Amino acid sequence: MMKRFSFFEKRVRKKVFLLQAFPRPARLSQLEKKLKKEGRKLLSYMPEAVELDAEPMRERVRAIAKNCKKCVIFDLKKLMLNEAGNFTVLHPKTHLRYFDQARHLTWIGRKLVEPIFIKLA
Repeated sequence: MMKRFSFFEKRVRKKVFLLQAFPRPARLSQLEKKLKKEGRKLLSYMPEAVELDAEPMRERVRAIAKNCKKCVIFDLKKLMLNEAGNFTVLHPKTHLRYFDQARHLTWIGRKLVEPIFIKLA
């Protein structure tokens, strides 16, 4: 990874933006089917809606940025935290998903992070 970033650092004039890792959401449609069978609903925060903790990957991104003079980390995780500081996969009011089946941002997820990308641009 450092070799790859040194390549970009030499060729980029101003900044190299690094997207900080955030927890990997579960496959929500499969989780919804399971919960439906159990008579439960998908809530904006459920521990089972997060498949993998991102802390090891977040540390790796921080280590890369520390050794890269032009690297700037931007973090989307803070936008998806609820009042208790838990990572959420649904909009709290509309209950629309932030992620699709392939774990890409849905239109509501993109609307949530759009201000960050506009600021970076």
